[in-house]
Amino acid sequence: MNKTVVLALFVVALPIALSAANATPSEKVSPQPDPLISANSEFLRLYAAARSYEINHCGPVIIVSSGKAVLITGKTRKEAKFIPPEYQVFKAIDHTTLAVFVALKNVVGNKLSAANISDLKSLQSYAQSSEKELSRYNLDPVTLARQKKLLSNTVDFISEVLAKATVSKEELDNFVRQQTPQLMENANASVAMELHTLDTHIQSWKQTMKPSAWNQVHVIICDEHMPRNDERYMQYFLKLFGEKQEGQHVIYQEGNFDEKKAMQLLGTHLLDKSIAEEFFGDPSRMHRDLLSDGARKYLQQKIK
Repeated sequence: MNKTVVLALFVVALPIALSAANATPSEKVSPQPDPLISANSEFLRLYAAARSYEINHCGPVIIVSSGKAVLITGKTRKEAKFIPPEYQVFKAIDHTTLAVFVALKNVVGNKLSAANISDLKSLQSYAQSSEKELSRYNLDPVTLARQKKLLSNTVDFISEVLAKATVSKEELDNFVRQQTPQLMENANASVAMELHTLDTHIQSWKQTMKPSAWNQVHVIICDEHMPRNDERYMQYFLKLFGEKQEGQHVIYQEGNFDEKKAMQLLGTHLLDKSIAEEFFGDPSRMHRDLLSDGARKYLQQKIK
């Protein structure tokens, strides 16, 4: 190519290059989007829309969270608290023993620090004050005696530990094991009161519904991770609906107590159930990892 042609091409190309360089962001040519990314983004948009539809067209919803049950039927909302005052008494007394254990478990065999001693003195003071407050609650004589015994055992044990400024693992273990039967009696009494009150509210709501509406009810239970296995509200509602596992009428939301998130989880369950039925002929298939079968197959073949 001769110099004249090269110069001519340069003269023509230079204004174009300068124009592109000086163009505003809106005038610059965007790279073509990856169609695979676009397809996946479109799926997510459509999935969210379909989930919203499920939420807006589902039947009555009961959300159970932090001692409160909420019934949502369309735009109507009812709330009921079901934790009786005595429940909080049992919980606080059981936690007093547990507090002593966690305060000492990492310092057994060592000299107590000033902070350790301060913590124990505070717990002892709370236990002594709590015993004086028990008469305010509607406790039968046997139950009242159990609470006083738990608190007095705690006060006496703390006194022994403070006197020596140390505690052995054996001493701590013996204290805990001595308390455990009474602690569990408190726990059993607590859940009995709690479920009785919850059942009273649920049965009252059920009586206001036609059988067809009750059959459409979904329950979302919001609780922490640790109690998930055999969680008490799960047990109650599964028995109420005659089911053995979550995913039909009853759903568990772990570690999140937000009502909006609970409704989104319900929408996910409803939408995924229809996906599972159509694609796999099994309404519960999406309740486990879609990739679980492939993972199991790979591990059987490749990991020895």
